Amino acid sequence: MVLSAIPLEFALLLCFLLGSLTASFLNLAIYRLAWNSRATSPWSKPPQELPPRTLVDRIPILGWLRLRRESHHWGKAFWVRPLLIE
Repeated sequence: MVLSAIPLEFALLLCFLLGSLTASFLNLAIYRLAWNSRATSPWSKPPQELPPRTLVDRIPILGWLRLRRESHHWGKAFWVRPLLIE
């Protein structure tokens, strides 16, 4: 099998990257289908009083750590749940 020829470290890294991307799309779906949607996701446009979001904010896991800067507006730990999903 092809996957057995890949060294374990690279296979684990590939699984981590694919899992992070999948979870990122899952978070996007959660925010798009939410009953009371808010602009807290990295893919949405932030309110006027917040700085604009960058491409780095859309990187899985790292983006949610960067969005902690908006906690004064959304609440202290708004970023924890999506970060744990990813």
